[in-house]
Amino acid sequence: MKSIKGFTLVELLAVIVIIAILVIITMTSVSGISKKIQTNMFCTKIKTIEHTAVLWGEDNYNDLQKVNAGQNHEAVNCAANPGSCIKIQNLVDESYVKKDDLSNGNVVDPRDKSSMNTIEIKLFIKNNRVYAKVPSADAICNQ
Repeated sequence: MKSIKGFTLVELLAVIVIIAILVIITMTSVSGISKKIQTNMFCTKIKTIEHTAVLWGEDNYNDLQKVNAGQNHEAVNCAANPGSCIKIQNLVDESYVKKDDLSNGNVVDPRDKSSMNTIEIKLFIKNNRVYAKVPSADAICNQ
């Protein structure tokens, strides 16, 4: 009798199942890494916008100082004190921040590609220095 060399159908199916399991595990890992990268990109963009808002605040220091006179910077409420806050759209309009999406003029959130233009930035003066904070990003970026 001849000895036939090769793989049986059961062996081939076992290898295919093992490869499929490895692919599934790899895809879920890549998906998690992708989300972390997008969150890190968002936080980096927020920090850049906060630094840009500080520059805007330094350029408009006198107006900001009048609004912030005697306030506790932690208690600044954008709704009650609109002069102590600025939206990203204002920074875009005054050429402090570049638009990501040139077709509609939006600064784009890397996590879900939505517009960030309506996000408010708190501005306050402490020890004669301007500070900026995006309260809505604190929970995401301070983990």
